[in-house]
Amino acid sequence: MLVKHLINPVIILLLTITCIILGIYSYGVPLLFDCVSTAAFVVIAFTFRHNIDIKTVCILLLIENIIINLAFLSLNNNLIYTAAVFAFTAITLWYVRTDKLAKPIAILLVITLLAEIYWYQTDHPAPQIYFYFFKISLSLIVRFLLLYRPHGLNYYLDSGANILRLDWFVYKTIWVSCVIECAMICEFLIRHTLKINALYIYYSYEYIMHALAVWVLWLVVREAIKLQQQSLIQA
Repeated sequence: MLVKHLINPVIILLLTITCIILGIYSYGVPLLFDCVSTAAFVVIAFTFRHNIDIKTVCILLLIENIIINLAFLSLNNNLIYTAAVFAFTAITLWYVRTDKLAKPIAILLVITLLAEIYWYQTDHPAPQIYFYFFKISLSLIVRFLLLYRPHGLNYYLDSGANILRLDWFVYKTIWVSCVIECAMICEFLIRHTLKINALYIYYSYEYIMHALAVWVLWLVVREAIKLQQQSLIQA
């Protein structure tokens, strides 16, 4: 029985150390860390499969990672694809319109659409800004689901879900990532419309987003360790 209680904490601690090391090692190689974080979310969700709170948070983050990676692999800079992403962003912004980020992002979307029209008319090769809007849209959806996760689970499943500090920390971290995405878009607009060679966010974007991904993974692992310790005390 004692061995059984010790297995999960050891696994979680080893996972924490491994993720930190790989997070540092894979700095600048986001695809590698995406694989690591995906595996970590799966392991934690399975380990705590009877805990509806951390399990659903992991599932949300896991689905977001998978969708973003699939979208990245299927990038297509044609008009229909771009229009579909912008439409998806507009629908998302309307759906999460109570989010404080929705209004400024909507303004940025309108400015970007005007820029896209200008680039199309002048035959300027447009940058793939739509992908950043796609990531923002997914982030806003995850923020919304994190905020209403306990209520939704209790309403539809009567699951006894509760709000976690993890929800709030991830919610705020996503806010930071959305701001960085918006800054990246603004920099694209400046470079391709005003012809100012602004590359500050461009060169640091990958590292900032990677650091945020490591931070989110650590938050999830820390919450898992905390829950495991509580279960051991209760036992």
